[in-house]
Amino acid sequence: MFEVGEDAQQRPHLAPHLTAFVAALGARAAFRHLDPARILFVAGAARRGARASVRGLAVGPDEVGRGLGKPTVIVAGRRMLYEVCLRPRFFLAATPAERARILAHELWHIGPGFDGRLHPDRRHQAASAEALDAALDADLDGFDPRRTELWPLLERKGELRMPAWLDRPPSLIPQGSAGHRAAYDERDLFSAVVLQR
Repeated sequence: MFEVGEDAQQRPHLAPHLTAFVAALGARAAFRHLDPARILFVAGAARRGARASVRGLAVGPDEVGRGLGKPTVIVAGRRMLYEVCLRPRFFLAATPAERARILAHELWHIGPGFDGRLHPDRRHQAASAEALDAALDADLDGFDPRRTELWPLLERKGELRMPAWLDRPPSLIPQGSAGHRAAYDERDLFSAVVLQR
């Protein structure tokens, strides 16, 4: 996934275009609550057959009740509330249209309060894959990703640049425990070169 070959100037930076994609989706009711500036997009390692994943970066009542917390992630002076991780199969085993749908799918999981938690009714544990797909299709009806500025990069064959973790924050940490960092920022990220084909 991480390869070097093209001149650095020829590698488009994917993250700003992903943020613009979120803004374009925001015209639709099911995505209107999203704040693109508080969603961190990163390239990540393979995880089974997953092409992407989303995680909330704020603690929910269940975690607090179990004595768990989450580290704070600050990028460009803003607290990030969500992380969308694009995995190798996103870049290497998907068509442009599938990539757009994968992104929309992950963003669709974000909770309606945009408070760092996922939507309780849109989790894979809450409904069948078929039911979730049907609901997402209804919310995306009429949305054409080919009209977004991201589309040319979803079609691109070659290298892209994207943030990746040098030191990935854990999903949960025991509250008050020593040995766990409480905050992460730009110093924990680097610009990865990602091959897409």
